[in-house]
Amino acid sequence: MFGSNRRNRAERPATAFSLPDSVGVGALVVVSGSPESGWVGEPTGVVIAPGDNEMAGYPGLAPGGPVSWLIAFDEPAFRTGIDAPFDEGTVASRYVAPLPGAVTDAPADAAD
Repeated sequence: MFGSNRRNRAERPATAFSLPDSVGVGALVVVSGSPESGWVGEPTGVVIAPGDNEMAGYPGLAPGGPVSWLIAFDEPAFRTGIDAPFDEGTVASRYVAPLPGAVTDAPADAAD
């Protein structure tokens, strides 16, 4: 009964989307401080959740990846033109990068 439907279904193509480096929940990240990002300096923090859903899609956005991340900052971060500090913020994924040197392997002597 169900076998005939399954045979007729087209195979899904593998998605070509992949996240650069290691950005995900729990990752230590740095936010690009640029006029486009809206953040002052380069705040650092940890990703605590995927960001909120967006009201509209973005042309050219690769399917299958998060549009933004919710980041808990190490120190209060500031937005351009806003004097109040932020402990957390939703940041577009294109402005988030892994913190250099944050991912380390176990020390060589740990295996002894």
